[in-house]
Amino acid sequence: MDQFNLIFEKAPEIADWLQDAMLLALVSGQDRSTVGLWRRDWIEGHVVVAKRIKTGVQIAIPLKLKMKAIDMSLEDVIERCRSSGIESEYLIHHRKAHGSVVAGSPVRYQSFSQAFADARTLAGIEGDNVPTFHEIRSLSKRLYLDQGGVDTKALLGHSNDATADLYANARGIEPVKVKYDG
Repeated sequence: MDQFNLIFEKAPEIADWLQDAMLLALVSGQDRSTVGLWRRDWIEGHVVVAKRIKTGVQIAIPLKLKMKAIDMSLEDVIERCRSSGIESEYLIHHRKAHGSVVAGSPVRYQSFSQAFADARTLAGIEGDNVPTFHEIRSLSKRLYLDQGGVDTKALLGHSNDATADLYANARGIEPVKVKYDG
């Protein structure tokens, strides 16, 4: 979480949409392609029906889903994304026109990785084992596992335990925590 916070702090220096994309990925547990094409009209009552681009799986996520580690709910993050002042059908969108890019158009999900890497470099995080934008999903799973009460397998759209377990692996970025009930 420390590295996420450092990168988050530098994100506005790289792209005005990057913090929103990071928060949406963290609280929702979704991948960058789903975050990049997340539409405002996915809200149905008290849930968001996120449509995983990669797998086609639809996941009904309660708007009240709250990540205690950052004290934000999915609803809070969506409201933050909507407050950009730009009309857009996408939550993560360009806020300024530049070149052939129109304000309000969706940010290409490939841009997330580069912008995140640039913010990571600005934050002074370098080396062979640096976090990527995609690894926000793993961080999301681990934070929700620590928090308890969230079905992370369903949230991340995994159909089997083996895939779900991969996302619980911190890749050596964080120490392995020993649980002790004594």
